[in-house]
Amino acid sequence: MTLWPVAVVGVAVVASCAHLTHAFLGIPSFLEFGNCAKVDLKENFDPVKYTGLWFDIETVPNEYQHTKKCVTQNYTWTGERMDVATRGLSVEDKKVRQTAFMLRDKNIPNPASMLVNAEGVPEAPYQVKIMFK
Repeated sequence: MTLWPVAVVGVAVVASCAHLTHAFLGIPSFLEFGNCAKVDLKENFDPVKYTGLWFDIETVPNEYQHTKKCVTQNYTWTGERMDVATRGLSVEDKKVRQTAFMLRDKNIPNPASMLVNAEGVPEAPYQVKIMFK
């Protein structure tokens, strides 16, 4: 599977090119080619402590995530991967469930760097960063 380094943006893609990118490459207009931001990864990250129910407070627009309101993610560490069960409501207030899993990024030695895998979605980086120093 090819990893496409992407940066998530609002509506910064030129409109005239956005539809061509999606049509020819299957890449939605909210993504741009490039590198992800460099973040300070959480040291001594313990995936077991990360497990549990998380509530979305704010999110970046994302065509792949069908949950738009009242979103929760339940993270479960299996010993090999992190399973993610997302629940919430669509724009039309219909119940939505999505699943994904995250594997450790073998290119980065810190376990706080993982790769998200979900059906119909390109593999994408997921990094747990330091919030306060």
